[in-house]
Amino acid sequence: MKLPSFIKQNTHSRFEFTPRYYDERKERIEQIKAKYNGKHSSEATRARLHGSFKQNAKSKSKTSNLTLFFIIFGLMSLAWYFLYR
Repeated sequence: MKLPSFIKQNTHSRFEFTPRYYDERKERIEQIKAKYNGKHSSEATRARLHGSFKQNAKSKSKTSNLTLFFIIFGLMSLAWYFLYR
């Protein structure tokens, strides 16, 4: 027998995911063919922009990692200086 409650519990719901096959190599080859054949579709433009954003994100992450390394190194050297002075 269930007791009455003021808190409503959510019912269980299933997550359904249908996987799709994606061949990155084939996609890249088609983009290169379209680029050299003079066909500029919206998909090719979108892919080119996506690639440039991805490249910029990688370069920014490298510089941010380097900056973080120098900050940590500086803080550790200051801590060492004040502790062992």
